[in-house]
Amino acid sequence: MKNIILITFLFISNICYSQHLDPLELDYTISNQYHTKVILPITIKKDYQIAYFNENRIRSTFYELGNSLLLNYDRDSLNSVSFILQQKINQYNKITTNGNNFGGILLYNRKFGDNTIGVGFYYSKKIYGDYFTPLINIKYYYNKMFIGGVLPSYFCIQYINIGVKWESYNDAFYVDDKYYVRMGDKFWGFQQIKLYYEYNITKNIISYFDIGCYVYGYYKFYTFDNVETNIIKSNKFSSSIGLKYRLK
Repeated sequence: MKNIILITFLFISNICYSQHLDPLELDYTISNQYHTKVILPITIKKDYQIAYFNENRIRSTFYELGNSLLLNYDRDSLNSVSFILQQKINQYNKITTNGNNFGGILLYNRKFGDNTIGVGFYYSKKIYGDYFTPLINIKYYYNKMFIGGVLPSYFCIQYINIGVKWESYNDAFYVDDKYYVRMGDKFWGFQQIKLYYEYNITKNIISYFDIGCYVYGYYKFYTFDNVETNIIKSNKFSSSIGLKYRLK
């Protein structure tokens, strides 16, 4: 059973954003937001792997719930095809009519030694309509440095325990029965650039701290017929502390 879990986690690590696989994560930001992430393997059979991914962001008036089902097929030792089915629920001020964003990711990955290159696309049915973007998956190791991510959603450069990362979100949620909010730029989304530091408390428990700033850090208000009515800017800076459980 232990080998099954480790093999499944290795497949997830190959198509997820970061250098390491962290099946459990909890952090808190200065904007009074809690963030949790859990990854669980479901089953594995020879060249097929399945896992469940859950991620939540909670504030006093807003929460975001994300569920994903990850499926992978290894054609051989070098080539694999991955599919991720996603559901994201955004709720503001306990509005029950808030949107369910459904979508999926399809990636083809090829390994070159310890490194991975992949191409694919992302599609999601948002409140404002269909959203589609091509993806490039990169994992590159050079001595103690790691460079990787899934562009244009995430990218990082890490040297030992210090790194810089870039994240982009393209979400929307209802604020009442007349308006909805779209985060950031229509194409680039709501972006953050952060410096971070990780510290090993134990072999598998990692603490971390990050600080950064927002790019396109604003919220645009729209009517249901997609007419822009207002813009609210977010804080320019962000910082968070957290803990991770890491498999090594």
